[in-house]
Amino acid sequence: MSSNNKENEKIKIKAKPLDLSSYTKSDEQKLISRWANQLINLIFTDNISTIGRPIFLLRHLNSSSRNTLAVNRCPNVLYVPDPFQADTIQSIFIQLKSPSVLTWGNILECLKSGSFTTILEQKDYDEIDLSSIESFFLVLLYFICYAHQDLDYQLEEPFAEILQLIMKKELKIMQTSSLSSGLWETVFKKRNLRFESYATGNSPKYCPSNVYFNEILDCIRLRSQNQSNFIKAINEKGDHSRVELEQLGRLLQCSFYTFLEFSLFSEYLTIENIKILSKYAKNLPTSWFTPDFLQTTLNLAKREKEKPVNESCLKEILEIYVWWMKKNSSFLSMTLATDIIEFVLEVASIPDLICQSTLIICSAADKLSAEYVLRLSNILAELLSNDKQLWKDSEKITTITPGLAHLMKLIPYPGVISTAMINSWSLSEENYKLLHIYHFILKEKLQEAGLIGVGVIKKKKRNSINNGWLFEIMKSCENKEKPVQSLYAMAGILKGFHPYTTDNFLKSNESSLVFDKMTKLFSQKILLLLDQLENIPDAKECVAYCFSECFNIIELIELDHKTFSKLFIDERLLKALFDNIINQLKLEDDFFDNMYKGSIAKDNSYMESFAKKLENPLFNSLGKQSKAFGVILWNHIDHLENLYNLERRSAGEKRVLNIYEGFTNFLKDLYNKWKDCKLNDENVKSLNDKPIRPQELILRYFRDFLFIYTMITKCLYLDPHPHTPTVYDEDDDPQKKRKIDFRTCMILNSLNAFSYLHFVTISFGEDGFDIWRDVIEEIISQIEQLKPDGLIEDVVSQFKVEDISINSSSMEKYRFIFFLYVSKRLISYLSLHFVHQFMYRPITQFLSIQITDSKNNTNNINYDLFNSSHKTCLSIFENPERFKKLILSIADDYSNLLIHDYPNNIDYQRLRQGYFSLIRGLSSSVSFNNSEALFTDNEEDDVMMYDEPVEEQKEDNPTLDNKINSEECDIVALRCLLKLTNKIYKYSELITSSSINTTDNNKNNSYKAQLITERGHFITILFDQIQCVSIPVMEILLEIIKQIVLNNCIIIDFNCQNIHAIHQKHKKNIDDKDKRTIEEEEEEEEDMVNEQQDDTDKENSILASSEKITLCEDLVPLNSQLWKSLYDTVSSARLDRRKAERCVLWYLSLHNTKKNNAKELNNDDEIKSKKSNTIDNSEDNESEDDQPSISKLKSKL
Repeated sequence: MSSNNKENEKIKIKAKPLDLSSYTKSDEQKLISRWANQLINLIFTDNISTIGRPIFLLRHLNSSSRNTLAVNRCPNVLYVPDPFQADTIQSIFIQLKSPSVLTWGNILECLKSGSFTTILEQKDYDEIDLSSIESFFLVLLYFICYAHQDLDYQLEEPFAEILQLIMKKELKIMQTSSLSSGLWETVFKKRNLRFESYATGNSPKYCPSNVYFNEILDCIRLRSQNQSNFIKAINEKGDHSRVELEQLGRLLQCSFYTFLEFSLFSEYLTIENIKILSKYAKNLPTSWFTPDFLQTTLNLAKREKEKPVNESCLKEILEIYVWWMKKNSSFLSMTLATDIIEFVLEVASIPDLICQSTLIICSAADKLSAEYVLRLSNILAELLSNDKQLWKDSEKITTITPGLAHLMKLIPYPGVISTAMINSWSLSEENYKLLHIYHFILKEKLQEAGLIGVGVIKKKKRNSINNGWLFEIMKSCENKEKPVQSLYAMAGILKGFHPYTTDNFLKSNESSLVFDKMTKLFSQKILLLLDQLENIPDAKECVAYCFSECFNIIELIELDHKTFSKLFIDERLLKALFDNIINQLKLEDDFFDNMYKGSIAKDNSYMESFAKKLENPLFNSLGKQSKAFGVILWNHIDHLENLYNLERRSAGEKRVLNIYEGFTNFLKDLYNKWKDCKLNDENVKSLNDKPIRPQELILRYFRDFLFIYTMITKCLYLDPHPHTPTVYDEDDDPQKKRKIDFRTCMILNSLNAFSYLHFVTISFGEDGFDIWRDVIEEIISQIEQLKPDGLIEDVVSQFKVEDISINSSSMEKYRFIFFLYVSKRLISYLSLHFVHQFMYRPITQFLSIQITDSKNNTNNINYDLFNSSHKTCLSIFENPERFKKLILSIADDYSNLLIHDYPNNIDYQRLRQGYFSLIRGLSSSVSFNNSEALFTDNEEDDVMMYDEPVEEQKEDNPTLDNKINSEECDIVALRCLLKLTNKIYKYSELITSSSINTTDNNKNNSYKAQLITERGHFITILFDQIQCVSIPVMEILLEIIKQIVLNNCIIIDFNCQNIHAIHQKHKKNIDDKDKRTIEEEEEEEEDMVNEQQDDTDKENSILASSEKITLCEDLVPLNSQLWKSLYDTVSSARLDRRKAERCVLWYLSLHNTKKNNAKELNNDDEIKSKKSNTIDNSEDNESEDDQPSISKLKSKL
């Protein structure tokens, strides 16, 4: 093969080969790494035929001319002979035709063909060691594929093709391989290749060149391991399955044995593998912590001690020692353990190692002698005191806290550690962590003693806590130089010890005395801080947080003690709680603008910081603080009301009211900022098109505020005892204006605040959530007790929303909904002018507002306005004695609206309720409640309401207007009834026209069925009005219904002024009835049926001038659902006695006539049809089915 051809066939790799020479220290190692890297460069540049020279130089540098195979073997790696030893490569070269045949082109051709005949001497082919040549080629290809400096390097052709063939098991050499089965596939998939180790001569020292190549191979293994999906999943997940742990164990086992094997020969292999072991130290089996392994790590640590900490692996070694201490209950070698602990004490003063050193000392405490532990405690306390930076690092504090708690519960005198911790604490933003640390310590101590926790047996005699230990740790909290930190610690101790005192089995005078001393010390420290509240940083936050965390404990203590009594009426504590709550809730002035800008720029950093604020333990503690504030506020008000000094009481009430009004002012400011923010109506999307709604975070913030404020108001006047408001005359007011008392004034202030939060409240539903509803109910009930009624109207007017319109912001609309919610409940105390001006006039624009889907209107402002507006109308109709004129003026418009918007915008149930309530308001001067429950099955609940004739019920002070308006109201009611009959006629016309149209039968039949159903709804609503109209109107209504049922005749118009004749007749009947005796009444009832025809004739005379239209179809077939609706109406318990008698007799007559007409029709059909028997049987069955209902109706008489 010519030299030119050889040069043309060279295949070069552009990537830089892996270089680990930075780990070499001695001159010998540097020289070996230089020539080893030169050898790898020759492989990358397709100069493999020249690698003999660097190999022989490396053999010379190995300090021996004879290499022997080492014994040590590492599990989970695949070993091949080191081809770069001089004798190995020499034996390979001898078998080739010439060294020049070693080009990548020839090598790849041999691998593809599975034969080496093109490069070997043919005469000696049978004696050639093919396995050594194949192993050599495998190593060369392995270096090409994986030994790159760049981790992201993409393999070039033709090597990428060869690697793909190996992964698919399609490379020819894999089928004719002389190596072990599956070696090619396993090596390239797992990347776990390693050279067999060689020692230099008889010495235990490994060949330096062999070690260097193994470092490169192990670097490839570690890289592959760290980039594997399995390791990434292990790092991300907290819990692992057994299979995952077994797989991780195999990887760690390789690092474990590699570390032990090369600890004396390779700094790279030692350090990199100890880092792997340290990273997963908690997963190391206890059996791996052998004296050999621990001694090897200690030797390495002593060598690494000379390096700077950031360049050494001391931190990793100490992390392994931490888990060794945790996983072992005792030491196999106390001497070795002592040596390790002493070494730890030497390096513990290094700031970066203080955390691991602390944990090692703390974890070793229960395995050492008491004297040694005492010495360690004093040393550790000194270390903690001297390292000022430690107590400024939140992550480090979180790391060492469990260890310190473990140590403090073990040693009999924990004060030295506790004092060091409190004195050194410098993390002002996380002072609250001290409370949780000491709570954790006390909890651990109690659980260790078996006094609390799962599995505690009451009857078994248990240990008690050493009071010396308790007093020691309490004494450490008497630090006057650190009042804030010591109060946090004392609060944690009190909170942690409290469960022990509540155990009835363990109650004793001794524990009570200890607990009493704790609570007294805690209360005194709070009072001392209150004296210097403005001078000590973070004092308000400290007092508020500690008091709220221990509030339930303090609350249980009897307030006979002077110290505790002071706490509950201290105005400074009230102010501190308020200031801290506001401080935690406060947002930056440009907060909403920044959120909006970040959402537009798709920058989530501001939103993430806000989310962290909501997750902060201080923010989450506001629920407890709000309860504490509410109870303190209640006690303070109670204290003020018991003061005899009126001037002092008045001044105190003003200060407290200012504090409480601070919530409303703060909330109003937030409300206005959020209302004006553009983000309020935006739905911003992120880069990956997934919706990101900062609104949800802000809504959560306001929801938390709602819960906090609700809890305060609940504690203020629900929990302790109910309050009856009083009204008094203010002496300084010349007009003697009526004033409500101070406590009620506080309560009413809450309504304004709740109105600003109603956009959040309504997200829980129309009636909010349970506690909120209870609070509002109590507020309303207390407002109802205010006299005179004008004062109630003044209260409601305080939070009315003026100038509301369809274009107002959603925030204002929700405030208006809240105003309607409260006003509806108090409408019976409001004036006609107020209701018309501030309630009805604004809602007229929302009664017909379009809603997208009436069945799915969660958080839909239009639906909420629509719903509240219609319910407000129902409330007006339910108070006819107060708003009769208003009802008369709006009846025409409202009835038109109901009919026009059905069924597109108003459903059947709302139409039925609205029409019934309207007609009832027109026909009665008595207030009927609960319009929304009129058409339920439980009619018995409303029997008493309708038990007496509504016409005979009179007001205490009847006016001339009411007497004059009775006929006028009935006329308006009749007009509303005629609107129903006209609608029924229009539906009938549409049904007739749809029957004629036969273009699309399926679609037409569906449309016709819908029309029939909707017409049936209006007929049912017409039936409903029998229950609520006056008796004069009822007589006309019964005739209208009779015409529809019997004659299929719809009365669409008549002269409503004829109602005057009905009124005169009704008046005459009442006068005659007063003169009749009981016997005469009984005789009249017997002749009632005979007189029905005469009554009908009279009614016909009234409707003589009416306009009627007769249809060809049966509008109300016998035994149909409409007929059942008519029966339900006349048999309803809501009908009063006189109406019931008249309606039952009318119905019986109507039913008999309808049945007779049906029989006559059936007889006519019988003559013309051959199916007479079937028709007779059908009719008879229908009659039999109808008998029970008729019998029941007759029994009602």
